[in-house]
Amino acid sequence: MRFLKNKGLWAVVSAVIVVVIIILLLLRGCAPTILDADSYTTEVTSLIDKNKSGQDKWNFVLGDTDFVDLCTEPYAAEFDAIGQQFIDRADEFDALRVNGDPRSIVANYDQYVQYFSTYRSIGEELKTFANSVRSGDYQAALAALEQLELLNKQLPVIE
Repeated sequence: MRFLKNKGLWAVVSAVIVVVIIILLLLRGCAPTILDADSYTTEVTSLIDKNKSGQDKWNFVLGDTDFVDLCTEPYAAEFDAIGQQFIDRADEFDALRVNGDPRSIVANYDQYVQYFSTYRSIGEELKTFANSVRSGDYQAALAALEQLELLNKQLPVIE
């Protein structure tokens, strides 16, 4: 019974309870938001528009630049950043939740899944290219560019 009168023990128990409550509240706040159909469609469209912007930037750089120039740090940094953006957007798409079946809300939903999956692969390949340039492995950089070209041809057309 003596331990029940110990104020230090009660302070520790109280602190542990408060920490557990805070952690539970934070975890509850991290749960994915379930969107209505219109919000879901808007979010998907926004992610696609952002990818198209990155694609335009990437195509502009590739179209006007020699391979030797691409194999420099400024381009490596640019491709690394664009690649990470593509990966992040694919993650965002994967995390979107909608109230109902997304296939019944978004026409051609399977094309969207393939679209973001392909962009994830493009993002990973852009990062591979950047890392190859940084390490001086130009054969791997050239192989990454060839793989990027193949992936680009696999992108489904999203209207």
